[in-house]
Amino acid sequence: MIGVLVGDISSPFFGRFLKVVEKRVWERDYLMIVADTDGDPARELDLLEQFDSQRIAGILLSPHGGGVEYGQRLVPLFRQAPLGRGSGSPETQSSAGGGALLR
Repeated sequence: MIGVLVGDISSPFFGRFLKVVEKRVWERDYLMIVADTDGDPARELDLLEQFDSQRIAGILLSPHGGGVEYGQRLVPLFRQAPLGRGSGSPETQSSAGGGALLR
C-alpha cells in the first residue's frame, strides 16, 4: 500500500495528480490510500505517523510544514525505510519542491 498526503483533495491539480499516481501504483500491484491534510502541518505529521504505524510500503507527500520542529518530526519517519528494498519495490525520488515521485 502506498500512502499519499495532499494539501487539498478538492484542488484540480491534486485530482489530476492522484489519477496519474493511482495508475502507476496499480501497475506495480500496490493499492493507494489518500489523506487530505487541509494544508495543516500538524495534521500532516499526525497522518504521517498513522501511515507509519500501518507499515505501508511508501509515502508521497506534498509538504506544507516548515521550520526546525517540523523537520525534527518529519525526518525520522523517512529514515526508517531504505529505498529499493528489493524487486517490486517502487523507486522514489525527491523533487525540488519537497515531494516525491513514484516511478
